[in-house]
Amino acid sequence: MKRIVMAATLGAALLIAGAPAAADWDDGDPVKMHFPQHPDPNGWDVTGGSSQLCDDFQCIQTGYIKDVHLWGSWKGDREASIVQITLFLYGNLEPNTAANPYLWSMPGDLIDSITIPSTDWTIRPWPGGDQGWYYPGDGLNNEPNIIRYDHQMTHQINIKIDDPNWYQVKDEIYWLGVWVVPEDASDPNMQAYWGWKTSLEHFMDDAVYYGVIPGTSLWTWLPLEDPYTGQTLDLAFVITPEPITAALLVGGGGALLFRKRRRR
Repeated sequence: MKRIVMAATLGAALLIAGAPAAADWDDGDPVKMHFPQHPDPNGWDVTGGSSQLCDDFQCIQTGYIKDVHLWGSWKGDREASIVQITLFLYGNLEPNTAANPYLWSMPGDLIDSITIPSTDWTIRPWPGGDQGWYYPGDGLNNEPNIIRYDHQMTHQINIKIDDPNWYQVKDEIYWLGVWVVPEDASDPNMQAYWGWKTSLEHFMDDAVYYGVIPGTSLWTWLPLEDPYTGQTLDLAFVITPEPITAALLVGGGGALLFRKRRRR
């Protein structure tokens, strides 16, 4: 009987380890960053135009990033297909240093960038509210675009990553960059635009976009701030760790079958 139980435990562990991880993320699921930055249902959706947006986070577990989950919306709720998602992982530049003379922290050296195959992301609806649309411009040729009440729908994008360069060290600060390219909406006269949703939670410095410092011709990462209040803006995302391995399931979780059953 004992052999049968052990064999069943091993088989179940191998099945779990071999099965693909669930694509969605919900509250209570594992995280690999300081805390989840949930979407603000009545916040902004920010587009970087033809550039990426970045936000900082702290790693809480050394190891590989296996999943990134984003929240976003479509301008005017004019939904279209996404044809490309590219993610960027940067180190951190502290402010008031030789490498970064400005008053805010920003992305440092690029660790890696990866264009995600369409087979490695899924999208699902998420509760929304009255949301604004915000393009901060670039401070040079492209003017800001601000629409306070623009759309209501929200979605979660769940992205799988399998890349050895996406490795982190506990307690280090990193920056996640995101660039999402949509196809045109069904109406040929109407371009579809995707925006990264702002977050209810704030961590360290503002999210950033790439632009020109006002009154200069210097391009750099600029802090993202609420266009009405000037308050800090962070972006909605969560990063998750590697799934538990078969060995851990057999050696740890499987052993629980031989203990007295008790409430969790």
